[in-house]
Amino acid sequence: MSLLWFSLVSKATKVPNSSTESAEYELTVLDCSGENSKSPICIEREESLLQLKILNELKNELLSFNIQEWSQQKFQSILDLEAEGGDLFQKEFFGKSGKIYAEASMASKQLIEEAKRTLEDLIGNGYEKLKNNLWKEAEESFRKAIVIEPSNNKALTGLSRALVLEEVLELLKEIKLLIRANFLDEANSILDKAINLDRENPELLKIRIETNVLVRSRDLKNFIRIGYESLERRDFIKASVSFTEALRLDRASVEALSGVSAVKEGKKKKKIQEERARADNLFELEDFQKSAVHFKNILELEKNIGFAVVGLEKVNRYISLENKINRYLEKPERLSSSAVFKEAKGVLKIVETYELGERLSSKKKIFSGLLDKYSEPIKLILSSDNKTYISMKNGKDLGSFSSKEVRLFPGTYTFMGKRKGYVTIRRTINLIESSVVSLVCGEKI
Repeated sequence: MSLLWFSLVSKATKVPNSSTESAEYELTVLDCSGENSKSPICIEREESLLQLKILNELKNELLSFNIQEWSQQKFQSILDLEAEGGDLFQKEFFGKSGKIYAEASMASKQLIEEAKRTLEDLIGNGYEKLKNNLWKEAEESFRKAIVIEPSNNKALTGLSRALVLEEVLELLKEIKLLIRANFLDEANSILDKAINLDRENPELLKIRIETNVLVRSRDLKNFIRIGYESLERRDFIKASVSFTEALRLDRASVEALSGVSAVKEGKKKKKIQEERARADNLFELEDFQKSAVHFKNILELEKNIGFAVVGLEKVNRYISLENKINRYLEKPERLSSSAVFKEAKGVLKIVETYELGERLSSKKKIFSGLLDKYSEPIKLILSSDNKTYISMKNGKDLGSFSSKEVRLFPGTYTFMGKRKGYVTIRRTINLIESSVVSLVCGEKI
């Protein structure tokens, strides 16, 4: 056995014995390659190095907790164990050095857990102090926590809040006074400043909600008040805007909804009044077609509204009457027909019952003059050859003559002349004044 040991170890091996030395090193004599790696001494050595690697990792974690600043004594005891393990390793007592390294690792783990618990307790205590508005105590806890873990976000945030808490509390007092005095906009302005200092302060956030509710209630009342005041002034545009803003704040507001309905009704009434004024004005101007359009517009806004129904009926009667007059004025020759003349006299009688403006009165005068004209017969002298037989289309036979006087009402007449062995002749005349007409069949068949 002593010969085997001599063959493996013939010189002291370099061993890490402090936290600054690496676990990686080269053996000058001990050979653990090949089959030698399975030898007991090489296995012990490998296990000791593994324990040292674990210890180094735990030491790094401890250093991340800034261990030298808050638990130097415990950390030093771990370093002492590491040095003791390194000394044993150098003396090639690999099994003992491994156990010492393992003991140091266990102590490191315990210290790490203690660091985490302490950090958690300090942060929790800091936030509890913040909750009770004890900014100095909170600042102290957070600073201790930052000593353990300088980059801890919760500790840094807590410290930031603790440093401004005194100022925030002063602002809170001012905010509450302004709210009680109903200066809500001023309170909100200072509240913005306070929240910029501490965005996580629960009391600030609570007051923000409360002031928002108060501002919303105030604005809702103001919009509704302005809306109804605008309605009274018949300013429907401003009223509509105000009620719309009120509904944006509270969609279920009965007052705002009623206001919107009142605006619609007011707009409709105003529109009806405007349309009625236009319709009446156009009627006075005897523009009956356009007047009818405006009465129809009113009935589209509100069916069966009395004055519009009556107005439209009246306008339509005038339109119908004027159309009848126009038919006679456009074709006065139709009045030569006794039936048409009789019908026209009936129309004139109806016209007499209407109140007419200047334009229709002018038409009535012309129409009446036509009737007078077509009511007096006109003298017509017919000349022939005593051989041609003369008759009137749709009238009486006049017989043969050399000359004959007849009296006819103004109009268009057709005369026919017949003679045996001769071509029949026709003559149409528009009789508007005394005339002489010759009718003779002179062309043989």
